[in-house]
Amino acid sequence: MASPITPSNYIYNQFSEKMHIKRFKLKVDKIPSHISITIAEKVFFIGESIQLFETSRKTGLDLQADDDFTMDVLKDKEAIFYEQLSLLRENEEFRLADFERFVDSVRETVSQHLHTLIMHKADLKAEIETIRNFFLLGRGELYVTFIEEADRFLRIEPSAATQHDVHESFAR
Repeated sequence: MASPITPSNYIYNQFSEKMHIKRFKLKVDKIPSHISITIAEKVFFIGESIQLFETSRKTGLDLQADDDFTMDVLKDKEAIFYEQLSLLRENEEFRLADFERFVDSVRETVSQHLHTLIMHKADLKAEIETIRNFFLLGRGELYVTFIEEADRFLRIEPSAATQHDVHESFAR
């Protein structure tokens, strides 16, 4: 049977070229009927996350200053996950509920790792605050610059053409 995950076109941007990341997509029609799409997507998410960190380790790209934290996605649970997977494989009968619990536990570990990396190590909150301050007038620089640049236009009395241009810009 063909694999439900196949390589897609490479994404040719600077990040993926440097990382040599091969992008994959999930082919729903190739997923075994007893596996739900939700579980397949969770497995896909786990694989993508681990691939990102493994690729960054192999290429030497520093995703974060704390190299031990970045690369140790499964932490000390790798042996536990391997043992759980071995137990699932040894069962004579495939139990979907057990498989789903296993996938959920691995996904939770990977998600916690990514959350910690994004929220604490990369300080996402501070990055969003910076964007808000600049683009959404958090400190007013953009507004002040707009007023300074538009001042000469704002001093001119509106004409019929000006009113028409304003109406047209808001009509879009």
